Amino acid sequence: MPLLARGLLVGLLFVLLSSPPALQQWIGGDTRAHVVVTIAMAMAAIALVAGWTLIGERRRTGPPAGRPEGGRYLSGYSWVGVLAAALLIATAHSWVREILTIPIDPYRGDMLVVVREGLRRMLGGLNPYTIYHVPWAAPLPYGPVLWGPYALPMAMRIDIRFLTVAGALFIPTACAIAALVAARRRQLAAAAAALAVLAAIAMNGDLARFTTIGHTPVYWPLIALFAWLVSREHWLSSALTIGLLVVARTTMVAIVPVLLMTVWIRDRRRIVSVCAVLALAVALPFLPFAIWDPRALAYALYGSYETVIKTVVWPDPTVPHTIGLTGVLLTNHLNRWVEAVQIAVIVVVYAVCWRMIGRGRAPIALMALALLAFSMTTLWPVYYIYFDVFLMMAAALLADTPWLARASSVTDVMRAWAGTAAAALAVVAATSLLMLRTHTTGRATVTWRDPRTASVVLMRPAASTAFVDIQVAGSGGSSQMDVAVNGTRLRPVALAGDHVILSVPRENWQVGLNTLDLAFTSPVTIGNVTVQP
Repeated sequence: MPLLARGLLVGLLFVLLSSPPALQQWIGGDTRAHVVVTIAMAMAAIALVAGWTLIGERRRTGPPAGRPEGGRYLSGYSWVGVLAAALLIATAHSWVREILTIPIDPYRGDMLVVVREGLRRMLGGLNPYTIYHVPWAAPLPYGPVLWGPYALPMAMRIDIRFLTVAGALFIPTACAIAALVAARRRQLAAAAAALAVLAAIAMNGDLARFTTIGHTPVYWPLIALFAWLVSREHWLSSALTIGLLVVARTTMVAIVPVLLMTVWIRDRRRIVSVCAVLALAVALPFLPFAIWDPRALAYALYGSYETVIKTVVWPDPTVPHTIGLTGVLLTNHLNRWVEAVQIAVIVVVYAVCWRMIGRGRAPIALMALALLAFSMTTLWPVYYIYFDVFLMMAAALLADTPWLARASSVTDVMRAWAGTAAAALAVVAATSLLMLRTHTTGRATVTWRDPRTASVVLMRPAASTAFVDIQVAGSGGSSQMDVAVNGTRLRPVALAGDHVILSVPRENWQVGLNTLDLAFTSPVTIGNVTVQP
């Protein structure tokens, strides 16, 4: 299948993921739109995998890379550069604006709150694998490869979601680079394929909204690294990377059997080494916590999962309105068949993968297909689980562009990966600094949850000591106010008069959006809230 056709199919998958609301207005029905999208998504993925041949075969038959020779190619290169840069900058601006507008809020998504509190416990010398009250009970169900990187922005006192945006921007940045290099080498089909994927990601509304609550983008650069290593048949490095991905998110275990099949068929002498590296990559990050408290770790990663899903998630009326088979089964009250259907589908997909690997289909495409099958039959059907699948397909597509075509060694792949990560971080940093300087006003917005509980949201361009002036009416001089800044409690404040001035030390602030949670002992009214300096 030509590279451009694959790029269009990958872009189509991103479009389909966000299409159910629009489709529902057209065809009506309660869950009909999600069923249609599920079928369309499965067909597009199967068509993509069926036409995805091994890279070694393409190298021998593909057109040679060239250099521009004349104004016609330079003009095309310039247009590609402008379009790629515009899409990338617009995407970064849109995603940063989201996190500078919407605060971290457990009522929108609780996992970032759990990650933040887990890191605070860990940095305080306590076991992060415990139950958190956010305000409902929630464990930390992920390995340290997911929550560990967030320690960096926390130590720098910046909103941890800046790292979320940087991780999510990795593949778009790689697409922009690939499009530029392909246009420079006169391979306009490859440039168009990369631009199609970039545009599909940039215009995906679900992905933009996910940046405000997203915890998984931190490992998305590892998905790209894994795809590039598998495409170059570096099996030991691939085993190490997928092991780390499993630690980050256990759903990635669906890929492991396909990797082992591939190694067995294509390079059997390495199968023992691959298994050993994979086992160590999964076990070692968990080992300190297994020694620390094995029961707490087992409950957080596994024990709480089935209980929460079947008692809390499945009764939720929104669950049937999801892409995949799980929602259909729950809609028809076939709850007891969910796990059996998942096992059956996965077994069939693995059998197909075994056969297609031997027939020259690209292993990375089959790994993405296995992950898609798992996602469509998962016990917890959430939309963002599909981002992992489609980003893996996008990264695999980039491995066939002129930018990475000559990256044959692990060093070459790592150099491209590190350069992309640096570029994504630079784009996010530049965009964030500009927006913080132009959008910071010193004023705050107040949201009431009930007559005695309010949230104050304000933006800070720096994490420095500041004074918060709160206008209060109706306290009668006898109320008390409890204050928490970004989840950290301060000392209670007695209300006297019509102004309360809080001195908030620098360690409680973060660069970006900050939240002050206020709880009063009696109903009050809040006027203007300002911060100085």
